[in-house]
Amino acid sequence: MQLNPTHTSGNFTNIKGPIMFQLKLMVLETLSIDNKIHQRDTNETTVVLVENNQWVEKGTIIAKTAISAQEKGTINAADQAFIKNKRILNLRAEDFYQIKEANIQNHLKKSQWLRVGDEIMPSYLSPCSGQVVDIMDDIAIIRLARPYLLSPNTILYVNNKDIVQQGEILAGLTYEVFKTGDIVQGLPRIEEILEVRKKTETQNNPHVLLENKFSTYLYKRLDLEDAVRLSTQEIQLYLIEAIQSVYRSQGVEIADKHVEIIVKQMSSKVKIKSGGGTGYLPGDLVEIQKIERQNNTIKSINKEAASYGPLLLGITKASLNTDSFISAASFQETTKILTEAAISGKLDWLKGLKENVIIGRLIPAGTGFGTYTNKSNSNDEYNISSGLDQQESTFAKQSVDDIILDDRSFRNYPFHNFN
Repeated sequence: MQLNPTHTSGNFTNIKGPIMFQLKLMVLETLSIDNKIHQRDTNETTVVLVENNQWVEKGTIIAKTAISAQEKGTINAADQAFIKNKRILNLRAEDFYQIKEANIQNHLKKSQWLRVGDEIMPSYLSPCSGQVVDIMDDIAIIRLARPYLLSPNTILYVNNKDIVQQGEILAGLTYEVFKTGDIVQGLPRIEEILEVRKKTETQNNPHVLLENKFSTYLYKRLDLEDAVRLSTQEIQLYLIEAIQSVYRSQGVEIADKHVEIIVKQMSSKVKIKSGGGTGYLPGDLVEIQKIERQNNTIKSINKEAASYGPLLLGITKASLNTDSFISAASFQETTKILTEAAISGKLDWLKGLKENVIIGRLIPAGTGFGTYTNKSNSNDEYNISSGLDQQESTFAKQSVDDIILDDRSFRNYPFHNFN
């Protein structure tokens, strides 16, 4: 900044009145040229076109950046349109491939796309992927390219004939993600499915669906046993999918086998409609395998078989309607179940896992199965020989009440000697 008085000559002493000054402002523009930090490639050089202290007008070009080709080739796709990032494609000799075959011009067309393995001629497959750019006598020139397989819902980020660099994103793939639902609404839904509550609405009600499936199979003239099995199997698959859909909405993955065990227990019984010659009363709940065996036995002696229908029980009711009173008493209504078992004189054969765990015995799984036990060792330990006298047999009969009997240990005692 420089201050210049309006009077350029004379003395300034004893001047009366205002003095006028002129203000001259000079604006300087700083330009950064040939900054190596901002240059992305080594083939870029910047040339300064002005000299020091030279006066330039607005819009004067003061420097140019030159980009030199790193490899020899043919310039292709030099777009002169106004775009933010202008690109030039330099095609090298290595970007082309020649196919020399007799009469190849009869099998290929110009601008045709090829992929590795495509059959060009009989017994001749394409050795490369690309586009046919020229066809001469028995020679086809292929411009090499790399094919990409995309799904139908892919989002493309480039247009046709765009020039792209290596590593540039071409498209975005879409895929499904787990959507976390509301846990407050999810867990009551699980409880509702496992308890198989009879809702007022009939749509998607498991009880109604099971009854409709069973009636459909009977209408198709299937046997009662097959109709019960098929309808039960379909409702089992429905319950498994309904339970898994709730857990999947929370982002939790559970193997189907864990749910299948629960659903199997919920659908393992049938409801007796007519007992026939089996002795069951209408309304009794019996296991499917048990009633099937009894019906086969009844039919073999020419008596009337029992009629029944499939049934769904909630996990609470299924736990209370088990053959083992020890297992049922450990869940709910302990006093009631033990009282009924004592009055009716029930026997618990300890066939399930739960009752064996409660008693503290080896569970019937794996080597715990009775058929796996070595008969020779069991006979040496428990068998009472046929040569026992009457006193020893009487002693064994009196001590039976102190022995835990089940389907494995029952055969090791001489009950055939008891009167």
